[in-house]
Amino acid sequence: MSGSRRAIAALALPLLIGSACGARSNDGKQAAAAKAAQTSPASDSAAGPVAGSAAAAVPSDAAGATGTDQAAASPGTAGTVASGGAASPSAPASGSGKPAAAAVNGAASARTANGTPAQTGSASSGTGSSGTGSSGTGSKKGPGGDGGGSAGAPVPAPGGGSAPPSGGGVPAPGKGGPITIGTVGTQSGIVGNVFGSVAKGVQVWVEDVNRRGGVNGHAVRHIIADDGGDPSRHQALVKQLVEEKGVIAFVGQNGPVTGGASVTYINQKRVPVIGSEGGSSWFYGNPMFFPQFTHTPTLVTSTIGAGASVFTGKRKLGVISCVEVQGCRDYNELATDAAKPFGLEVVYRGQVSLGQPDFTAECLAARNAGAEMMILAADANTMTRVARSCAAAGYKPSYMSPHSVTDDVRKDPTLDGLVVESPMRPWFGTDSPAQAELHRAMAKDAPGEEVTSGYGAGWVAAKLFERAARNLPEPGTADGVLAGLWSIQNDDLGGLTYPLSFAKDTPVAHKACWWPVQVDHGKWADRSGGQVTCRG
Repeated sequence: MSGSRRAIAALALPLLIGSACGARSNDGKQAAAAKAAQTSPASDSAAGPVAGSAAAAVPSDAAGATGTDQAAASPGTAGTVASGGAASPSAPASGSGKPAAAAVNGAASARTANGTPAQTGSASSGTGSSGTGSSGTGSKKGPGGDGGGSAGAPVPAPGGGSAPPSGGGVPAPGKGGPITIGTVGTQSGIVGNVFGSVAKGVQVWVEDVNRRGGVNGHAVRHIIADDGGDPSRHQALVKQLVEEKGVIAFVGQNGPVTGGASVTYINQKRVPVIGSEGGSSWFYGNPMFFPQFTHTPTLVTSTIGAGASVFTGKRKLGVISCVEVQGCRDYNELATDAAKPFGLEVVYRGQVSLGQPDFTAECLAARNAGAEMMILAADANTMTRVARSCAAAGYKPSYMSPHSVTDDVRKDPTLDGLVVESPMRPWFGTDSPAQAELHRAMAKDAPGEEVTSGYGAGWVAAKLFERAARNLPEPGTADGVLAGLWSIQNDDLGGLTYPLSFAKDTPVAHKACWWPVQVDHGKWADRSGGQVTCRG
């Protein structure tokens, strides 16, 4: 991948540890991921997978269908939302489908490590035609199975490649009518390779909860919408899901660059947004946003806290961060103050470009400054290249980073010993009943897929929705979900996250909580002792 393409990938990674570049370097993994994405649990009617095509088919409405549907948007359009039977037949979307040229207004990251609330606003948008998809019918099997029936005309997925699947198990009969939730984010292309698993984690939960009879007797229908990395398209899709599809909550939003465009609309419409990938700073400072765990920029504190708990006896810290993205620059700007409560001193701060070919100069400068530990705030490819440059120069500090690391990072010997803050109980563990439940659901509904931090983030967001909706009345509404959220006090969802509390119409306060995990000879190891650590 060229330097410019790496920079494009990083622009979509506020946490900057996803595998944007790692994914493009492993064609085998991409093929396997695409195969998994083209299969999904059974539904009464849905479009089958489109083999060998860089497109996703959009299913038509079908009475009685429940589960997860996929929405794909044609490039430069507002997008078409796939639907099941819980909503009325879809109408073409219209409005702000033109790619936004300006940055998202009011979605900038907060500027202090302890968390100054982010401003909110919306992106400017033009007008464009809506994308439409032909209908298709046919039954589908679970992940790993074959899709049957004939697909309708495919709608190209933004960014290329196949968009993730639709699907959904038919729940046991319940006392309430079906309810619809949505996940709007960047599901396709390079960014989708990084954050798409968050939406899939929600999808796994939908299959699991519907087998158990739904939430308080309500069958759950899930719509996944792809914004293609376009803030104006994100805004249009959110509006379409609320006003045309009857979505009562958004769960596991995975648009860390695009999601800020819909903040004002969400607050005005009072539709709760429950959980994200963790890189969306607007989850603080906005009353309709409910984080399932610590979000940026408070992750700076979590990262340093996790590293300090493992690298005991070391006091001098360096930071190497990319210049392309604010979420990355946060580490350079905030680490000095965030390190002080842990008794650490930041002795070196260096900023790098994701496209630069070598990092020897930065490594030598950090070594000469006496840095014993190093925060790497960059994408996975840059992390490994920095570590290799440092190793070649004879410099091997103890590394730490945010949580969205990839298998490629875990398996790179130059990063053995890397410490990561996990904002949830470690996703790879099965020691607690809550963790074991995720792994059982994954084995059943996504066989062959590894449980990653992205799947874990989506699952925890969905479990927060389940907790909020456990007393959801008939009919299920956004107001009912909000009432359930505001009733939550000091609830850690069975140990999956830190104790959560919400108050009516009150933005969530910043709180840094983490479980330290470490790469140990290519495998993840839990260094938390089973305990979460919190500050703030």
